Amino acid sequence: MKTITLGESGLECSRLAYGCWRVTGVIHNPPIDEEHDKKSHESIKAAFDAGYTLFDLSDVDSDGLVEEVLGRTLKEVSGMRDRIVIATKCGIREKGDPDKDAPHRYDLSKEHITRSCDASLKRMGLDYIDLYQLHRPDYLMEQDKIALAFESLTQAGKVREFGVSNFSVDQLDHL
Repeated sequence: MKTITLGESGLECSRLAYGCWRVTGVIHNPPIDEEHDKKSHESIKAAFDAGYTLFDLSDVDSDGLVEEVLGRTLKEVSGMRDRIVIATKCGIREKGDPDKDAPHRYDLSKEHITRSCDASLKRMGLDYIDLYQLHRPDYLMEQDKIALAFESLTQAGKVREFGVSNFSVDQLDHL
């Protein structure tokens, strides 16, 4: 498979990304059964064997279970982590997070970005994320707070590069 450099990042990866969103076969209410878990691992390994080196996922995919499955697969496949780019996202809060009355919403606060990154790293069993993205625009986002979160995560060695997903050109310019 052909490879590219992602923008000006220096991250080298396959031109095509393997989207992990539905890899577990469930959207909400994990856990998954043994059969789905096995198929999840097999599909990620098959993508890697086929030449995919960019794996795209998010902290809300299957309520975080997709990140767990990818993390377990990385432990099973020797050397895989060093040969792939992990692109995961943050910024969507499900209903009931952080308390039972909280609505479903977008949240790009410094606190949520930082907490989400730590949770993603823990679920995947990793020390760093290659490309950490803001999942969707938050119309209440404060650019300076986002910049502080990114700076803090970079200095801590938890994230190599940052990006956005589902942003229009105007929204990106605003950010």
